[in-house]
Amino acid sequence: MEKNGKIFIQIASYRDPELLNTIKDCIEKSDNPQNLVFGLCWQHSKDDKWDNLDEYLDDPRFKIVDVDFKESKGACWARNSLQQQYDGEQYTFQLDSHHRFIEGWDTELINMLEGLIEKGHKKPLTEPVPARFYSAHFAFSLGSFVEEVPHDPEYYFHGEEISIAVRAYTHGYDLFHPHKIIAWHEYTRKGRTKQWDDDKTWGNKNSNSHLRNRKLF
Repeated sequence: MEKNGKIFIQIASYRDPELLNTIKDCIEKSDNPQNLVFGLCWQHSKDDKWDNLDEYLDDPRFKIVDVDFKESKGACWARNSLQQQYDGEQYTFQLDSHHRFIEGWDTELINMLEGLIEKGHKKPLTEPVPARFYSAHFAFSLGSFVEEVPHDPEYYFHGEEISIAVRAYTHGYDLFHPHKIIAWHEYTRKGRTKQWDDDKTWGNKNSNSHLRNRKLF
């Protein structure tokens, strides 16, 4: 893997009014914004006038998978689709589309990761405090993680983090929790449309995810 210093930022967004603010804050708070590469699965409705990425369409740092919200098949499908845009970036950072960041977040995360590698953890996933679980809303690791432990597009939502945690472990990754605050996550998203609000068949898809997880384990 080339040591190019680039970070492949993975964001699957579904009709989220915070997407633009998240992108802007991510860039503004970065020490090296020229090294950021955004892989976006942009699931949007033409009725949502605030959900507009026009200013980034010609930005070479952005790789946008443009999806009409009615064609979405869920979070894991969306995350897998944007992962196809990975192109050898040295690091990867998976996020939800509603975050705010500390100043220099990119330097902090790279220093954490490289520090763990120096300690003998060849494939660390985030930082210092040993962890048992994986969180899909915040995960920083080597770029190769995208190819070695991709999201399973056959999952809908429930079970994705359990699946990835186990698959990460069997691929040699060690999981860690950050030892300092890097970002803030708006978790509730009250009053905002979610994919399962628009998709009346989500229950069947979710049941299939549970079955797929039981087979995996």
